[in-house]
Amino acid sequence: MPTLFALAALWAAFLLFLIEPMAARLVLPGLGGSPSVWNTCMVFYQSALLAGYALAHLASVRLGPRGRAIGPIVLLGIGLAALPLPPPTGAEAATAPALWLLGWLARGVGVPFLAVAATAPTLQLWYAGSRRPDARDPYFLFAAGNLGSLLALACYPILVEPNVPLAEQGRLWARGYLGLGLLVLACAGVAWRSAERGEPVPAGVSRTAPRDWLGWLGLAFVPSSLMLGVTSYVTTDLAPVPLLWVVPLALYLLSFVLVFARRPLVPRGVAVRLLPFGVMLLTLLMTAGLARPVWALGHLATFFLAALVCHEVLAARRPEPERLTSYYLALALGGALGGTFNALVAPSIFDRIVEYPLALVLACLALPGAFLRSARDWRDAAILPLAIFGLMAVLVRDTGSLAETVPGMAGVVLASGLSVYVAVTHRRRPARFALGVGAVLLAGGLSEGVDGRVLLRERDFFGAIRVTEAESDAGRFHRLFHGRTIHGQQNLAPEHRSEPLTYYHTSGPFGRIAESFHSGKAPGRVAIVGLGTGSLASYARPGESWAFFEIDPAIVAIARDPRFFTYWRDSRAGALGVVVGDARVRFRSVPDGGFGLIVLDAFSSDAIPTHLLTREAARLYRKKLAGGGLIALHLSNRYLDLAPVIDTLARETGMVGRVRLDLDTTAAEGRAGRLPSLWGVLAAEEADLGPIARDPRWHAPPPGPEPSAWSDDHTDVLGRLKLGR
Repeated sequence: MPTLFALAALWAAFLLFLIEPMAARLVLPGLGGSPSVWNTCMVFYQSALLAGYALAHLASVRLGPRGRAIGPIVLLGIGLAALPLPPPTGAEAATAPALWLLGWLARGVGVPFLAVAATAPTLQLWYAGSRRPDARDPYFLFAAGNLGSLLALACYPILVEPNVPLAEQGRLWARGYLGLGLLVLACAGVAWRSAERGEPVPAGVSRTAPRDWLGWLGLAFVPSSLMLGVTSYVTTDLAPVPLLWVVPLALYLLSFVLVFARRPLVPRGVAVRLLPFGVMLLTLLMTAGLARPVWALGHLATFFLAALVCHEVLAARRPEPERLTSYYLALALGGALGGTFNALVAPSIFDRIVEYPLALVLACLALPGAFLRSARDWRDAAILPLAIFGLMAVLVRDTGSLAETVPGMAGVVLASGLSVYVAVTHRRRPARFALGVGAVLLAGGLSEGVDGRVLLRERDFFGAIRVTEAESDAGRFHRLFHGRTIHGQQNLAPEHRSEPLTYYHTSGPFGRIAESFHSGKAPGRVAIVGLGTGSLASYARPGESWAFFEIDPAIVAIARDPRFFTYWRDSRAGALGVVVGDARVRFRSVPDGGFGLIVLDAFSSDAIPTHLLTREAARLYRKKLAGGGLIALHLSNRYLDLAPVIDTLARETGMVGRVRLDLDTTAAEGRAGRLPSLWGVLAAEEADLGPIARDPRWHAPPPGPEPSAWSDDHTDVLGRLKLGR
């Protein structure tokens, strides 16, 4: 019986966490590759898990042994009618992407996910109702389920995604769903025989004290919120792909496995002792504005420690089997609230990323002894953090980026040192430490940074946006930032206002691309994927038709607002328009062979949506390209080497390719707005390249490690990572 029930719990969790990256991967192209896609999917999964646990709880309260045995089987049968997963169209997603995504998931995944989610607590309740000696502690099945979840998260990016086409993955999951039904039938038979010999297990939330229930809820909320915060951090500047999505989720689940095993696999107290030092490391990095891929390991490690701390307390407070379903209901509700806060609430009420550092502070308040009962205790705990905040606020005010100024770094180091002192010498005062962390992070947010005075902050489904104003000896500039990456700027002097800057300046790679296009015989119709500040519109000539494809309505509003940028207003194009939505979805409706130039310039912070660089995407672009036309790809990235992508795409589409790495930028040019960049270009014939073919700065793209191009089914981002950056 333990083996059968553990196998069923493991398989149910395996299916749940296999479908999570699978469904998100199906819908990703239509939503532009934003990290919010995964965060919104997680909100749905956590909410569906909550609904499944609520059904299991109601069944435990309202139904007798026979109903408990039959109900889950009936629900699994209903879910079978919804399989396999329907393919998303993505066409409706432009106006309300989060709501559209939640609706599609509810229609396509909802019932099967709900049925499988209800299985886990039901199995434990069945087991607790048996007459086995270990029936009073069925929580080992929870550990078995989380082990199944870990296996699924490892299998999807390593085995399923590279080897099984997306169209087949849904059918594969449906077969696994049938297998789960057979396992649950077997468990139901055993449970029914056991229930006939013993008393059914009563359950009810009424027997749980509100304080206990709220404690479970809060301890489940914090690691759930932290998990999505870390996921956004890791994927925003790299790439939104399943392998990067599942790492934080896998660590989250591993923490459950370790603390709910019959014999805990991590000595109690280890995470409690280590968490303060991990948090202080992150506080220093985040306050100073330091970000490198290798430092993502510090974020992941600290998140894991925080999850262990919260889940250790949850495991220590697990109730007797009579309250088992109530306990899981609280855990599911806390997880769903954490996901909802990060994915839906925070982007609506904050104009910058606040939820991640806030969750770090809450994790510190989960340390043993952090909860203080009186206002006097809280006042005493806040005295030193307030002093830290005041001192650091004075040091960092109007000093620009903390990482690039002596006063700023002095403030970071001093405040961090004081907080570490609090962590080391006041282990009995974790509330003081948590407030100290909050003081450092809050004071660090007072610095404007070297990006200039902020004119506008906005945040939506697609990310956080800033427009700033900065001055140098070259003039006064407006700049657009998405996340931590600059997406364009403009010199406000009338004599320089029409000059494209940053990655698009006339002496750089795109200047040469525009020259080749204008000197060729291709029609004067241009399609540009990604709007930014509208810099490229300055290259348009009278009589030409230029269309920008932009997925983020906030970017469209900023680029067309002359208070911020005037490239759009001042463009000489005969026709200038914007198509809102994902380019691959919208491109299907434009005529074939109509564009003389197609430019791929879409980014989310520093990450290029990978679905725009696959063989399927390249074939679509070529289909829409006129004879003699060019396809230009902006591949600048701090962390990924994307030049070999041109080689594989050229080979798979039968085109010729060239790349140019533009690094020769002097300090004076940098102050004037020129930035290094990497561009690639594809053409049907070498003659179509025009001046590019004769320019020694343009060379054949280097071969990559993959024998073929990326596809919609699989992208190998880690193979492109620039190690040591």
